[in-house]
Amino acid sequence: MSVKRLLVCIFTVLMCCSVTGCEDTDTSSDLSSISSSISSEVESEKAETTKPTSETTKPITTTKETTPPTTTTKVTTTKPVQKVEYLSDYAVQYNEQNDVYEVMFALSDSSNNYVDASGTVNIKITDVQDNVVYNEYIKFSKNDFTSWTNSMKDQNTYGCWLEIPRSDVEGASSSSGTLSMQIAGDDFAFFGTKLSISDLPQKKASVTLPAAPISITDMRYHNHTSYATISEISYEAENSFDGKMKLTLKLVISLDKKVGEENVADSVAIGYRLVDSEGFITASGTIYTADLRVGEKTKEDEIIYDLDPSETYTLTLENVT
Repeated sequence: MSVKRLLVCIFTVLMCCSVTGCEDTDTSSDLSSISSSISSEVESEKAETTKPTSETTKPITTTKETTPPTTTTKVTTTKPVQKVEYLSDYAVQYNEQNDVYEVMFALSDSSNNYVDASGTVNIKITDVQDNVVYNEYIKFSKNDFTSWTNSMKDQNTYGCWLEIPRSDVEGASSSSGTLSMQIAGDDFAFFGTKLSISDLPQKKASVTLPAAPISITDMRYHNHTSYATISEISYEAENSFDGKMKLTLKLVISLDKKVGEENVADSVAIGYRLVDSEGFITASGTIYTADLRVGEKTKEDEIIYDLDPSETYTLTLENVT
């Protein structure tokens, strides 16, 4: 019997007792019996409540779900490296104001887009006789690249711009020549590039002149002898387009005396020899003056062709008999 039911029964009995006076002994006995039953029932239910359960309940562990931390990685966007594929343009010009040769070349990728790069260029300059007057290896970097205009093609170009001082170029045998370039970097190389170059510094042959004044006796004629004086001697050297040198001798000559036919004007003949540094006669001949009378003087030029600009010559003047 449950406790609830026992409590209901007790309540019913008490109500009866209150009505009848509860004087009946049997009734008291019943109440005692009911009370005992209630106590037993309570104890039994208490025991059932506290009786350990044979099954062990595993404790529930509440774990907080954690979200893995978010890692932010900075992504650097790098411009794709443009690979040099072509030597797309090149030029050379002389800057008279700055006295430098300006050498330019442009590099491009497979899509013909201009590219800057680093590397080394070998620049060699030769004259028309194939004499090397400049030969240097020059390093270049991306800082040497700039925009420039190719006047021959009338277009803007982005490329490497280098300058060579004219003073670094040795004297050439001609004013024009050839500039060749060999350009190389980590993953590219271009060879055989050649350009015409002008305004090269020219070397001049050195001529040792006899000291003036020089006395000349012309005895070519049997009926008179002329006595002249060379008071001034000088020369001019000019390189020609073929790399040879033209030498112009300049003389000032006066006729001092004449024996026989004094009143007749005649020319005076002067012999010359030009000897090179090894003692070989390079040129020789006779200089004929204008017809002179005693006391007159003249200026005479004598041109000698096909000389070597790198040579040192010695000039001698002599009588003609």
